[in-house]
Amino acid sequence: MPRTKAVSKREQRRRNVRAAIAGYIQKENLTNLFGFSKRVGIPYSTLMRKYNDPDKFTMENLWQICEKTGMSISELTGYEGA
Repeated sequence: MPRTKAVSKREQRRRNVRAAIAGYIQKENLTNLFGFSKRVGIPYSTLMRKYNDPDKFTMENLWQICEKTGMSISELTGYEGA
């Protein structure tokens, strides 16, 4: 059986953001990331770049997504603070 590499916390957070956005797109029957970008008011090219590298999202971007989608920061990032 092949070995699997443990996923770092950083990579898990990145995956959480992508999964939350993808889940919202599916739930709202949006066709793709372009429709999501229009919904949240972030230009498509900017959103695509940050979706591919979620570390690039600013807090302002995250708050904007939360305000427009109704998601909480913890839903979006998967982070449950202490």
